[in-house]
Amino acid sequence: MSIPFKLEKAVLKEAPSAGGGLLGDLMDLGASTAGDIAGVSGMASAPWSGRDLHFKFNPDKLTLNKTASFKEQPRPTSQAAEHTTPPPPQYVGSTNRTLSFAVLLDEWDAAPGAGRDVGTMVTDLQKLMDPPTDAPQTEVPLPPKMGFHWGSFVFTGYITKADAIFTLFRQDGSPARAEVTISMTEHIDTPARQNPTSGGPTGRRSRTVIEGDSLHLLSYREYGKSAYWRALAEANGIDDPLALRPGTRLLMPSRTDARGMG
Repeated sequence: MSIPFKLEKAVLKEAPSAGGGLLGDLMDLGASTAGDIAGVSGMASAPWSGRDLHFKFNPDKLTLNKTASFKEQPRPTSQAAEHTTPPPPQYVGSTNRTLSFAVLLDEWDAAPGAGRDVGTMVTDLQKLMDPPTDAPQTEVPLPPKMGFHWGSFVFTGYITKADAIFTLFRQDGSPARAEVTISMTEHIDTPARQNPTSGGPTGRRSRTVIEGDSLHLLSYREYGKSAYWRALAEANGIDDPLALRPGTRLLMPSRTDARGMG
């Protein structure tokens, strides 16, 4: 892989959680990264922390894949059917799109003592495949939803693979350069539909409480963050968040409203 000369534009950062739909994800992610990448120039160290990773070098190509499945109908074997057009294949379904790209992590030219350990950078990147530690224990663990942003190209999904090849080391053995191949699977949030029987304001939907539910858990399921439980309590006039009864129907504010209320 040759070293590209185009400076940092690509960003990999946590995307907004469920509730806003794909369009909302793209708008929120684009707005949050536009200011981040605007000030990067020259060989300045690109921000790299937590779930906000800015690449100093762009990938040289992106590979975008999508697969569909079809079921072929058996063709009759009788002599009379030899000249009969077989039935068309039946569409079964399609997979979410996948994105793969390779990026260069290079700290070799950093000033003495200022270069980052590329091994640590790779570890930070690979941690993006692990579920968050603050997720409720009763919830099915999900990895953080990430957005890859490169100019006007935005891809939102989960990182499924991050393979690193270390190619250059300092005298103390710490890696200074690595080529990392990243694979992502697309995630699309379906916009919430208005429940005609809920009687709630436009843009809200409802959920029925089942045994074992809590406001924290419902908040995580709806928005991807348990911290918005206060918004659910306020929207439904709940004084005691521990006194939820199975069968109760709760109004679910939009993600924007929940963010403002939480």
